[in-house]
Amino acid sequence: MKKTMKPWVALFGMLLFAAVVRSETSFTKKISDIGSLEGTIRTHDGGYIFSINDNKKNRVVLRKIDALGKKVWQRQLVGSDQEQMEARGLGLAADGGIFLTITHPPYYFGQPAVEVLKLDADGRIEWNRRFLEVPGSDFGAWVRFDSIAGTADGGAVAAGGVCIFICEWFDGPVVAKFSSTGETEWLKSFGDFRVTMVNVTTLSDGGFMVGSAGFDFNKAPDLLKLNASGEVEWAKSFEKDNWYPEIQAAPDGGAILIYSSPYTDPQGQLLWVKVDSTGKVVWKKGVAFENLAIDSARLAGGLSSDGSYVLFGSAGRNNNTFLAKADTGGNVQSVTILNENSFGKVAAIYPNVDGTVLFGSLKGLDRDLFFSGLDSSGRLSRCSLSNSTARPIETPFGKLRSKTLYLTAHAFSLKSGNSNIESKPLKKRAKRFCP
Repeated sequence: MKKTMKPWVALFGMLLFAAVVRSETSFTKKISDIGSLEGTIRTHDGGYIFSINDNKKNRVVLRKIDALGKKVWQRQLVGSDQEQMEARGLGLAADGGIFLTITHPPYYFGQPAVEVLKLDADGRIEWNRRFLEVPGSDFGAWVRFDSIAGTADGGAVAAGGVCIFICEWFDGPVVAKFSSTGETEWLKSFGDFRVTMVNVTTLSDGGFMVGSAGFDFNKAPDLLKLNASGEVEWAKSFEKDNWYPEIQAAPDGGAILIYSSPYTDPQGQLLWVKVDSTGKVVWKKGVAFENLAIDSARLAGGLSSDGSYVLFGSAGRNNNTFLAKADTGGNVQSVTILNENSFGKVAAIYPNVDGTVLFGSLKGLDRDLFFSGLDSSGRLSRCSLSNSTARPIETPFGKLRSKTLYLTAHAFSLKSGNSNIESKPLKKRAKRFCP
């Protein structure tokens, strides 16, 4: 007599298969007592590298995971006990290595400095350049690089500004180009604007696009287009004061700018703008989220490899965050709210060009860092944050006024110093986590 499979066995098998499939595409892990997530990049092999500032032990931790969240390697960067260390910019090198900028602010002790590091694909230091104060400056001016990106020639481009002692704001923007061996090819300032944040991305023509946010009484250009030699091709300023643009290079030589309202706005607003290669606005879209204040420092976006959609998101200030997907015309297709469960505050979110997402959260005084991967359909792991669909409120921003600025690049130099940063292995396991 032919045996038949019992219904409950078949159901159990289907559920087990579904769980396995989901575990292959999404994950949640926890690392205890380590610090706050600062930056994340996606590697050529589909994994992730993220930087963590551990202020408690005055070190920077770098961790490499694969696409499933499994640890590949983890290293700690340690230096002198006489100066504070803070990781800022994190970028992917053409050879699969890492570029990292570290600041030594004079908050507590030591001389202010900035360091630019090149590490190999396993997190070992290949070269390091340390820069001290601006020669001839008053009050000990120094440069802070907030953003760095690898270039096609194996080098890097970094962007930031000139700080006077503490760095709540700085003068800039300032952009530097480094060769593949760490030599400074050029270092230029583009004005004395009061800047709060700067980022930079590379373009297909070999040039660079720089975005900055500042104060309305001395507003920096929202968007600055440079050629490969650091000369200004054009600069544009838009109407939104102190709105910070996250820049995503577009395949046509233009860019998509993703703005968020200041964090003081209780109803978070987003504005995303498509500009062509000349800085002309092609389209603009805007939405608002009720009772979701947006943290502009945790805004991220990604343009799909084929240019068919834009994925963006941000961490909110009320322990939740959101993901939104828009088509190439900027029209919202879906919005998902990720609600805080037992993870604490969502600290960072990083949409990738293929639609996958990595986000991290930090839980209070326990210093537990959670990192989760979402698949391209936005599915969460079984033990990750709960999600719900939200409908954005369309916001009439009116006409986006664009103003052309005429800037001159001023070359300058920095005093060099000797670095004492070392890269050492770190044994700390990440555990699967279910609240």
